[in-house]
Amino acid sequence: MKKRKKDTASYAVVFTPAEEGGYTATVPALPGCISEGDSFEEAKKNIVEAIELYTEVAGTRRPATSADFIVAPVTV
Repeated sequence: MKKRKKDTASYAVVFTPAEEGGYTATVPALPGCISEGDSFEEAKKNIVEAIELYTEVAGTRRPATSADFIVAPVTV
């Protein structure tokens, strides 16, 4: 029996240092998809799992495009 190739998609993830330590990870293209970790590596692993669960429920692995959001520094 052949294994079916898993669909893949790339998403931009924003990692923000948390005040209490560790990182919070959000996916602008997937509203509400957020995770955290005590280290950058743990946050990255956790957000991958969160994306997999999010897209499983949504029924799609629609890749994010640059038109979905813009990230730019702003000085106030």
